[in-house]
Amino acid sequence: MEQIRNISVLLFTTAALFSVINPLFKSRSDEHGPVEELTHYNPPPEIKERIKSLPIVKHVENIENIEIRPFVLPNPRQFIRGKMLHKEEGIEIAQSQYSKMDQTVVVFLQLGHSLTGHPGIIHGGLISALFDDIMGEMFYSHTERKYFGFTASLKIDYRKPMESGQVIAFCVKITEQKERKIYIKGAAFNAEENLVFGDGTGMFEKFVGKATLYSEAESLYIIPKDSWEKYKALHQ
Repeated sequence: MEQIRNISVLLFTTAALFSVINPLFKSRSDEHGPVEELTHYNPPPEIKERIKSLPIVKHVENIENIEIRPFVLPNPRQFIRGKMLHKEEGIEIAQSQYSKMDQTVVVFLQLGHSLTGHPGIIHGGLISALFDDIMGEMFYSHTERKYFGFTASLKIDYRKPMESGQVIAFCVKITEQKERKIYIKGAAFNAEENLVFGDGTGMFEKFVGKATLYSEAESLYIIPKDSWEKYKALHQ
């Protein structure tokens, strides 16, 4: 009798636990389920107009051969580009631009007050994750998705507290490739400043002028050996 009771308790506990964690492990087939599950946050018109009116945004959009891309992905479960962070007071709007000529990606993000660590200051962990994600976009743009790649190292220097509720320009650039190793540098700037743009010597001055710098980043991406050799074998 005691053994039967123990089995019953175990089955009940397992069923209860499964009912809690089951939504976290949905099969791939249900990614094409209800439409509302794939619907991302749609910012109000005033936020859209605000980002369009910024001088830095207008300037970057008018750079020769710039490619404007969507930032949000259709997969709602993706961390940075899915629906988890894209919401009111979260990542309220995002826009990505790519310059193949300059090997540079510029992403404009309005970061809301729910993304803070200290009150009014964007969490440093989120800044790091944003750099990592945008550098990944730069990696795949540079390699034209011929290879897989992974972050081997990421270094962040926090130069100044990044205040919430404003638009930030994250800029990243390929600086060097040594076979399977790709080196990327990045910086995050205040995108709301009214600046004069020129041909400055700074890495990102062409895009953001001398905007206030918040953070800098360096990363190393590695192309796995099997991915590297497979592509080379197919194109010999």
